[in-house]
Amino acid sequence: MFITITGGASSGKSRLGEDYALRLGGPLLYIATMEPFGEEGKSRVARHRTLRQGKGFETLEIYRNLGEALDEPSFQNTTTVLLECMLNLLANETFSPANPGGDPVSYIKADVLALRNAVPNLIVITGEIFSDGEDYPPETARYIRDLGKVNRFLAAQSDLVVKAVAGIPLMLKGNLSKFSKQSAQPPNST
Repeated sequence: MFITITGGASSGKSRLGEDYALRLGGPLLYIATMEPFGEEGKSRVARHRTLRQGKGFETLEIYRNLGEALDEPSFQNTTTVLLECMLNLLANETFSPANPGGDPVSYIKADVLALRNAVPNLIVITGEIFSDGEDYPPETARYIRDLGKVNRFLAAQSDLVVKAVAGIPLMLKGNLSKFSKQSAQPPNST
């Protein structure tokens, strides 16, 4: 099962992704892509760790070169991978001084396909940043266009695409009856 979850900031994407991962079963691996810069970044990472506490996730922090996750011991025998989040991964690949150049969209697509082929269940959290109508510097505008390319790719590859709006999952693609034999209802995201 390949699931993409999208939505705006603080829309409930993370909680929904965790709920789906728990329903799919484990061993569970959480791939964290947010490189914690400054106090705000450290606070967000701590909050997400607290939310996952006691749920059975092993955490792997990968900020760039997502395909390296396949070589990690924690990846072996994993059933469900929750990758959070594509916005951070693309920003890291695009703006990092360590970026070797080239096309980060191509790298990310290849790495996502490798993950998808390596585990029974992959859940990817991404985001919506396309509707504010602002004019941005060229490098930021390129990042937004690239995120659109990645999101379209994720949606095309996914069995299920869900948009989180105020904690409510809206099904954009797929059918939850394939997702769970127990219920056709989305998991509780409150």
